[in-house]
Amino acid sequence: WKALVVAVAVVFGLGQAGIEVGPLVTSLGIVGLAVALAFQDMLANFFAGLYLTTNRPIRIGQFIRIGTGENMLEGYVQSINWRNTELKSPGGQIIIVPNIKLSQAAITNFHSPERKYAFGVSFIVRPDINFEKLEKISLVVAKKIVKTVNGTDKEFEPMFRISDANEYGVNVSIIVRAKE
Repeated sequence: WKALVVAVAVVFGLGQAGIEVGPLVTSLGIVGLAVALAFQDMLANFFAGLYLTTNRPIRIGQFIRIGTGENMLEGYVQSINWRNTELKSPGGQIIIVPNIKLSQAAITNFHSPERKYAFGVSFIVRPDINFEKLEKISLVVAKKIVKTVNGTDKEFEPMFRISDANEYGVNVSIIVRAKE
């Protein structure tokens, strides 16, 4: 506040002394705008980092997916600081994501509210196949796999889904769930 009062007093004093202060005030406004634009990304990342640390949609150690499609990133959260968030990808690489991008993206948190993840194993079949028989066989195999493979959610009942057809055949999926 003291600097603001001093600046106003100086401008007022210069005006009283007969010195033209309009160009000076305009120049100060332009300089202020240039400084604000120069720090725009830094301030946006700072406030996004503040949001991430106070609202806590993600925490260190959680496995998350950011975005969808080709722009999708996923990994374990390593750190969250005022400028960016670091993820460790399943392949071991460190991915640095600016906080502003993270706060604007769709986030899938695989550790919240619980550490279970349902996923589909998809394949294509001919359209003239007996789908009832395919469903029975697929579910029997899926149940055996769920019982024998470590890390699967034994309480989740596998599901059979027919999604769509294309020129190659009919897309079907078996949905199972992993503990992590």
